[in-house]
Amino acid sequence: MQFNNVKKNLMMSIAVFIIMIILLILFSIGETTPIKTMFIVIVLAASLVIIGIIWATYFNEIKALGEAQGNEQLNEVNSVIVHTGSQCEIPGRYQCVEHSHREVNMKLGRRFPPCKGEDKGHSTDWKLMKKAPKKQM
Repeated sequence: MQFNNVKKNLMMSIAVFIIMIILLILFSIGETTPIKTMFIVIVLAASLVIIGIIWATYFNEIKALGEAQGNEQLNEVNSVIVHTGSQCEIPGRYQCVEHSHREVNMKLGRRFPPCKGEDKGHSTDWKLMKKAPKKQM
């Protein structure tokens, strides 16, 4: 999808550039007057603004897409809850749902420990707070 957008924006930019060149050639024929010079400057400025808008829109779409993917990952992380004794399937930092100050870093395949939030172990649910980087998985 991104390649198609780049291709579309590139084609639109080239079209604007070609139209700008044609207009500049047409208005540069004949003797130079201040009005012709002003028109040439306006054509150049307008063309640059149009090309800038084309690419700014593209980069805003890319930014919005990245933010949407980040929100999806955040929602995925916050929805993972496992119980003491379960085997870790998603490595990362987990927090006890009863004692928010109690956190554990879990590796793939390890079993979740009991929480010792009040100096006594108890079975609990652990909520994934942050996934481990891929190299640690």
